Amino acid sequence: MRWTWLVALAIWFAWVSVARAAPPTPPTAPRIELYTMGPGDDAFSLFGHAALCVFDVKYPMGRCYNYGTTDFSRPVGLTSDFIQGRARFWVSVSPEPVMRDAYRRLDRSVYRQVLPLSDERARRFASALEQDLRPDRRSYLYHHFDDNCATRLRDHIDTFTGGQLRVGAQAPYGETLRQVVREGFAAYPGLLVLSELVLGRRVDGPATRWEAMFLPAVLRDQVQVRLGASPELISPRKAPVASGDPRLGRFWIAWVGALFGVSCGLLHASRRRWLSLGGLILAGLVFGGLGLLLTSIAVVSPLPDLRENEVLLVLTPLDLMLVFLRGRWLTWFVRLRIVGLGAVLACGLAGVFVQPLAAPACALLVWNASAALTLHMSRTSGRC
Repeated sequence: MRWTWLVALAIWFAWVSVARAAPPTPPTAPRIELYTMGPGDDAFSLFGHAALCVFDVKYPMGRCYNYGTTDFSRPVGLTSDFIQGRARFWVSVSPEPVMRDAYRRLDRSVYRQVLPLSDERARRFASALEQDLRPDRRSYLYHHFDDNCATRLRDHIDTFTGGQLRVGAQAPYGETLRQVVREGFAAYPGLLVLSELVLGRRVDGPATRWEAMFLPAVLRDQVQVRLGASPELISPRKAPVASGDPRLGRFWIAWVGALFGVSCGLLHASRRRWLSLGGLILAGLVFGGLGLLLTSIAVVSPLPDLRENEVLLVLTPLDLMLVFLRGRWLTWFVRLRIVGLGAVLACGLAGVFVQPLAAPACALLVWNASAALTLHMSRTSGRC
């Protein structure tokens, strides 16, 4: 019995000596996952969403960093902030199950990709994400194409993978940003019309794959191609995604605009003076008012997407003069507008302009042609 105790004591001392001499076990490196969400049913979620989640000893349930947080309860104010380039978004955090359940309740698909990172890069990545919660770094000025919830993740992933996302990313994406916007708004004709009129020539240039990664779906695809991280669908959407024709915006502008122009022309052709003046004033207020609105947006916005807008060559505040012009002055104004619109269409066909101007130009041409015909008939009949 004595020898048994002595042997056990010797083994214990040997184990303690080895344990003290052995180097400490390094903490387990964090696992970083990219989550991309499909589109939702409201205007602010039509292009999807993305977040990064860190899993480690401290946060075994995951700590998710969401760069798309803002006050969505004030849509009018938020839209105004977008236009003026002062929409402020910030980073928020939540456990992974909480985030996933929130998107499941909204019936939005959720994909997960585990980023292939070395232990050291994963630790530095997790530290950088945590640093983004500091008060001086937590918020940023949102830009839909250049600085949003997906581009922030794109930049982080590119940095901590040694620039692998950027390799070959300057190649053409295959669609312009306007085409991407049309596809996102395809089920919402009102948003299609608004985007056709408000977005300027910048969105009609050829987009690169790097730029296209402002879309979470494109970011997901490029992470799979560049990093070999296959996406896993962990929460599928149950209802079908709303769909529509992305050409509807131009259709509505051309045909509804032309129908409105014809209606104003018919009113202006009326033998009743108050109806004739009503058609003229109505056309001036609507076409000129739209021109004034678009001009105001271009003036107040610092964003090149909204400032450099070729639609202003078609829809102009000068049409408000229709409310006041009469007689010879009105005739010359209408003639000049027809010549100007014809020149815009010719320059568009020649490639001078890059924006799609045919739809609004045709609508304005229909109105001005009907007004010119009415003025000509008035002169030949001796009516003022």
